[in-house]
Amino acid sequence: MSSNNYTSMQIFKDAREQLGITLKKLANIAEERGDEIIDNQSATAKIADKRGDFRRPLADVLNERSQNVLAKTAFRLAVIGEFNSGKSTLINALLGRSVLSTSFKPKTAAKTILRYGQDDAYRVIYNQKYAQRNTGVINTSKLAQDIEQVTSDDADTLLKGKSESVATQIKEVEIWCKSDFLRRDETEIVDTPGLGSVFEEHKTVTYSLIPEMDATLVLFPSDPGIGSAEVDLLAFIRQYVDQLLFVMTKTDRLSSQEQEEMLSFSKETIENIVKIPVERVYGVSARCQMEGQTNVSGFEIFLEKLESFLVSSSGVIRLQIPFAIAKTHCENLIKNTHLDIQRIDSDVESLQDELKRLQIAQIEVEKRRKDLLKQVEDRMEGILDNALDGIEELPFLIERAANKALDEFNKESLKKVDMKLQPIINEIVEDWVKRKDKSFMTQAKLLQDTVDSNLKLFVQIIDDVTFLPLSSTKTDIISNPDISIVADGRNTRLALNTAAKAGGALVTGAGATLLGWFAGSTVLPALLPIVTPVIVSFPFLLLLPAVLPLIGDLALGEQRIRNDIKKQFSKPIPGNQVTMFQAIVEGYLDKEGKKHPGLRESLQTHFQETSNNLKSDINNFVDNLVGNQLTQIEKQIDAKESNKFDREKYLKIHTTHLKHLDAIVKELGELETTIQRMKNASAE
Repeated sequence: MSSNNYTSMQIFKDAREQLGITLKKLANIAEERGDEIIDNQSATAKIADKRGDFRRPLADVLNERSQNVLAKTAFRLAVIGEFNSGKSTLINALLGRSVLSTSFKPKTAAKTILRYGQDDAYRVIYNQKYAQRNTGVINTSKLAQDIEQVTSDDADTLLKGKSESVATQIKEVEIWCKSDFLRRDETEIVDTPGLGSVFEEHKTVTYSLIPEMDATLVLFPSDPGIGSAEVDLLAFIRQYVDQLLFVMTKTDRLSSQEQEEMLSFSKETIENIVKIPVERVYGVSARCQMEGQTNVSGFEIFLEKLESFLVSSSGVIRLQIPFAIAKTHCENLIKNTHLDIQRIDSDVESLQDELKRLQIAQIEVEKRRKDLLKQVEDRMEGILDNALDGIEELPFLIERAANKALDEFNKESLKKVDMKLQPIINEIVEDWVKRKDKSFMTQAKLLQDTVDSNLKLFVQIIDDVTFLPLSSTKTDIISNPDISIVADGRNTRLALNTAAKAGGALVTGAGATLLGWFAGSTVLPALLPIVTPVIVSFPFLLLLPAVLPLIGDLALGEQRIRNDIKKQFSKPIPGNQVTMFQAIVEGYLDKEGKKHPGLRESLQTHFQETSNNLKSDINNFVDNLVGNQLTQIEKQIDAKESNKFDREKYLKIHTTHLKHLDAIVKELGELETTIQRMKNASAE
């Protein structure tokens, strides 16, 4: 392997370590200062379940963040492909050992998760109906043999209808094994059933996994190359393009020239037919890699790319939120320390006067906050009404497009009606959303501007009292943050949701970092990134089994089959009062009574959560705007009134803090550069 191998992952690990240490340093300073914040969003706050504001030491919040950053969370890598695409062999090559069966028959039926472990072991988790069969962790000296027995279908028995697919019995199988790849890249591999097998359960298992992954390898063999089956697959999952890596397997069957021609052809096919932008298709021979012929296996280049892809697509996201929070609190600590130094030589009367002015300013900000929250609520209601306007027409549009497509399907297409129709549904919904998006984004931008201008005003009101505007602290990296590394495209919503779920808002303090967040992103992303996850996760495959028996015997005549499918589509789903197409908008109950929300409910839930999160962020921002300043002034007044104020001691402490904070600012600058470098790694 070249000396450049694995540098991306090591850079990520080093950045993660540095960020954790930096957060810990900030926590130490906050602890010495005794700063507290209002925290109503973090997991700790919700567990406490206290009425009203939950005040806690800032040091505790920062220490929790540090621990979360330093905790290792494995990257999830799925491997998908048509049956006999060389999937199991490639996974074995990644592991550096034979663990999975490479039989030519459809073997893997259950989701199988491979994790690093010092000792070989496995655990089988069954679906609820078969839960009594669940096993504990079983250590084994014959891992491959044991795994084949529990994860594989007997294809011959299944085809004769004498057995139920393992996919319907087992929820997942966990495997622990020694592997340099799993350990070094902190990765777990998710093996999926082959998509080209004859078993419908296999497809359902695989498709349901893709949204959960950090990256997905899409495999197809060099001979015959990418064909109609792969085109259908890619059309089905094209919305996940930012987490897909394309791999052509079994390259040892081709000459060097044939490899290059097939790779080029595959790239052009994906781009021109499926309309997915592809930087490169990677050619590998897992067999050569397993046999030690690493110089011709293609694995060196492939592994380097895979590593940088994991880091740039998922590793960066893991660092962005805690990084932005570190910047926020570093800014606050710098500003408040400068204010403490400014007040050192003030007499008690002056401090009391400043205290009163701050309290009056706080009341003024509080009044304006209530007005802002009402505006946010009203605007969000209007934006939701606009987003839902005309949604009733969608089922008709989808059904019309589906029926038109059915009329044009040949025998082969009718056999794959599930995969063929899903992209059509996606396209209709996307077109509907795009027609509304301009108006939606105009409203979202107005809301963003309203929030941004009000927050700036809140800061200015307080700065006018303290006479220490943020710019005087001369911390350019803090006062002019580049939050674009956090808020880009589909990651904006992910970042906001992550912040809300994983420990409070980005806005727990005062100053320009919050303003930079709102200036560098939007309060709401475009409609399509909100709607798309709803559509692609909609279990269309689960609604089709009632239709599929109709196409089992095409000898009945294609036209009759088309008509029967259309009739089936027009009937209510069993146990529901909606048709399949109406269910996409209104949701439905599955055969186990579980509710699957449709577009309407999902949009309502999303907008309500977004509204609540935004209002909570604003509340936290205002609550913490002057809290620590008031506390520090009161401490100085008490100390001076009791003649316990040691000027030189306090000056030394604050000066030392500023020195340490100045070093942290430099660390944050270096981290920002590193994070941006990692983000751009996949494009290099």
